[in-house]
Order: sequence, then C-alpha cells, then structure tokens
Amino acid sequence: DGNRCEPLSFTKITDANGNDIAVNEPECRQVIDAELARQTTSVLEEVVEPGSTGSRAILANGRPVAGKTGTANMDWHAWFMGYTPQLATAVWQGHHEGYISMFNSVINGQFHQEVYGGLYPAMTFKMFMDTALADEPMERFTAPTKDPRSIQGQNSTTDQNRAGTSGTVPNLVGQSQQEAQSAALANGYGYTTRAEASDQPQGTVIRQVPGPGENAARGTRIEIWISAGGG
Repeated sequence: DGNRCEPLSFTKITDANGNDIAVNEPECRQVIDAELARQTTSVLEEVVEPGSTGSRAILANGRPVAGKTGTANMDWHAWFMGYTPQLATAVWQGHHEGYISMFNSVINGQFHQEVYGGLYPAMTFKMFMDTALADEPMERFTAPTKDPRSIQGQNSTTDQNRAGTSGTVPNLVGQSQQEAQSAALANGYGYTTRAEASDQPQGTVIRQVPGPGENAARGTRIEIWISAGGG
C-alpha cells in the first residue's frame, strides 16, 4: 500500500537443521499515499482480466493480481510488470544488443507480425508467479475507500477535440511512428499500429484507415500500418 522496500539478495539463511544463520529484514518506507496506491491497484487489476491486454497474466486459482503491459515503438522492447500482495515481478523481452525491432519475428517456431507486452512477457510472468506462489496463502489487495472510477477530475480535452464530435482525420502517411501517434492524439483520435513489409523506410507510416481528410468522430482509433522494411 504505497511502501517502497530496498531490494534484498536474501531474506534468510538456515543450516541443515533449519536453524537460522542469518536473517535479513527489509527496510521499507511510505512513498505513496496508501489510499492512492490502493486506487491505482484497483485500476491495474482490470488490466489482468479476460479480454484485457494483460489477460495472459491471469494467475492460477483466481489469485488476485494487478499489472501493466508495455510495448516500445517499433517493437524494440516489450514488458509486463505485475504484482500480488506478496510478490512483484517485471518481465522484459527484447534484444540485449540494443534497439532491434521484433516485427515479423519467429519465436519458438511461431511467426508473429508484432510482439507486445501482453504476449510473451505476460505469459512468462504467469509461469513464474504461479510457481513462486504455489505454496503461499491466497491474499487479497486492500480495497480503496473510494472507487477511483467515481472520482471526477478536470478534462484537458478541448471542446473541439472532445470524443464524439466530428473531425477531419489528419494525414499520417510518411511520418515516423512516434510523430503519427502524437498527431493522432493531438487531433482527438486514438490509434492502433500494425507492421507490414514495405520498400518504404522502416518505422514510417505507409497507410492508414480512416484515410487522410476523411470525416470521423473524435475518439475513433486510426489504424496505422508501419513499414517493417524488407519489401
């Protein structure tokens, strides 16, 4: 509930008879308001539910878990970071040599047009956590006093770009993935990205739906195809 504990290399060492040789107690301090931490956990639990991006991280026997997927531009990196009341774990997937795209990758004999945090990182998280917690009691998160979904805040979106209002779809073709995503958001649209082999420079937008200049409601997701090169 908002505590930060210094990492430990071990918690206890015992001899062959089970006697303690060394015990290492964690040093923890409150760094986030407990109620805010509980509200955050409540939201992140929804990431690890059927149909959500982190569904592959659902733990055995309905054990409570919260987490978040992550995927870098050009599929350079993918993560899943999650936790239960007893244990937190982060899983990273990528190339240790540096920024190498995982578009159009073959992993364990299976072709993937894209790799993302909700795929292998989430699956690896589940395998590890199910094993690590197999003999641990089932603990539940402390519920927040107030449901964060009922908290009202100030929306910075202008009336012109408010979801549901009609707008003109911007031209994203030829831009880098990051530039295109920023332009979509700035005009009140969401986006999804797909990779496709192309003779255009790797990482640039080669087509989009809805197309440039079309009318579409703000909040609509623009499908963006990114060149994976090799065309």
